[in-house]
Amino acid sequence: MPTKTFRDAIWGDIEIHDKEIAIVDSKSFQRLRRIKQLGLAYLVYPCAMHTRFDHSLGTLSAAQLMVNNLENNLRREKGVDDSTLKLLKDNIDCIRYFALLHDITHIPFGHTMEDEGRLYKRHDDPGSRRWDYYTKEVKDIIPDNIYNTITKLLRKDFDKENKFIYDIVSNTICADLIDYIQRDAYFTGATGLHFKFDDRILKYMTLEYDQKGYLRLVFKPIKDKIRIDVITDIIQLLRYRYMITERVTFHHTRCAANAMLIKAIQLLGTSDEDFFYSLGDDDVLYLLSHSKDENVREIAEMLKNRELFKIVFRVTSSRAPGLKEGSVSLVSQKYGEKDGREELEDRLISEITKIPGLNNFEKNHIAIYCPPDEHMNFKETKVLVRWRSDIPTPLSDIEPWHNWERLIKDEVEALEEKYKALWNMHIFVHPKFKRHLYVIEKCCESVLGVKNDPLLERSFGRSEDYRDYNEYATMLARKETEIVTIARQIERGELSFRGLPTSAGGVKMNREEALNEAIRQVIPPVEKEEEELNYEDKDLRDKKKLKKK
Repeated sequence: MPTKTFRDAIWGDIEIHDKEIAIVDSKSFQRLRRIKQLGLAYLVYPCAMHTRFDHSLGTLSAAQLMVNNLENNLRREKGVDDSTLKLLKDNIDCIRYFALLHDITHIPFGHTMEDEGRLYKRHDDPGSRRWDYYTKEVKDIIPDNIYNTITKLLRKDFDKENKFIYDIVSNTICADLIDYIQRDAYFTGATGLHFKFDDRILKYMTLEYDQKGYLRLVFKPIKDKIRIDVITDIIQLLRYRYMITERVTFHHTRCAANAMLIKAIQLLGTSDEDFFYSLGDDDVLYLLSHSKDENVREIAEMLKNRELFKIVFRVTSSRAPGLKEGSVSLVSQKYGEKDGREELEDRLISEITKIPGLNNFEKNHIAIYCPPDEHMNFKETKVLVRWRSDIPTPLSDIEPWHNWERLIKDEVEALEEKYKALWNMHIFVHPKFKRHLYVIEKCCESVLGVKNDPLLERSFGRSEDYRDYNEYATMLARKETEIVTIARQIERGELSFRGLPTSAGGVKMNREEALNEAIRQVIPPVEKEEEELNYEDKDLRDKKKLKKK
């Protein structure tokens, strides 16, 4: 059987077989070279340039490693029906094809536009036409029975004899995870070290039927005794998965870039996803930067030059119930959709433009990032394990009998809670308004009815960008105090004002006249005559200096 070898940074040599070579050489598969695995994450981690092409090859390598271990484990395990081993061997080609093609339906910035922006259907949506579109070139290469099985698996249409294939390639602890957790860690450095997957836990995999009668991939940390260290290795893998999610997927700078991209696509108004079918990441940015809409062009150029919007407000998962929607799920459902984002943007712009000096704040100056809450479901904790009952049980549903089991359950639950806490709704504004973030933050609080994330409040207080504003706000407060004091003295007749001769001192004035006179006394005439000066403007002092010169 002819083979072809790819040299990979993670797996070393990856061998693919004759029909798989034809798939890899197809235009649809080569297109994956132009789609980055982590989208715009390279704006945060410069080396995160790996693609869905190399990830697909890596998933194939990881799937074959899992199959090899499963074969060895099933041969050694007592009481396993030979038909189970035969079923695995009969489906090896199907597993390899599925691993190779599991990302074939991705479009550029797919997760950003589909999951986070919800502008188009998911790549694996049952109603999507992408599978047929991208595989029409290779459909004749793959045997019909295998092609039909993979089609059903991608649409999550399982039967009792094929769900284990989905488990191996794309479910909980699977080939997809085993590859990308290493690849993302390697090319971002986000975990702080070069994470190398320890395949020892694969020696404890097996295939068993679950409670509903489906043949499933199960971890069985038992030989002559329960192996606690195997469970520890599984949890360690989940920790790394969490670190990648926290430090890469939901890094605030990446969220800002994603929000800008979603905004640009939204302003572009392209409702037909077919527009992106033949494009790569750079092609999309090029087309956006040459759009007829100047707002779209501006955002695209900013992305290309890494001039990113600034975060001004963040609704955390703990504060989301304070919104009128009442829960993370409902908030995500409303503001994650295009119409909900636009409605909130309009409300915010209406308030922001009331602020003197911000009447030029427009729709292309604000971007909202609200990820779906279902992405916070830590599905890896649902990995099936068996050591005490006769039926495989999700790791998160273990009933602890001993103290160490209780500790494991507590650790898994803590990971789940941390994962859910990663959900945040962000509000970003154009960097030219960075000196106004403090007042824009207050508008966001007023519109949404909840306080800003305390971590952002503290950073605003320390930031150089806000120091000048805070000093000027203090100056204004002092000036207001001086005006009020003088107005009260004039009102009571304790102080004369400029419009009257000195001999007229002690004449009482009504409150409005006294206040106007106090303003004339406190604010120098040169400032009063300059109508374009706005006393809410943080650059006022610079203008005053220029005027004096």
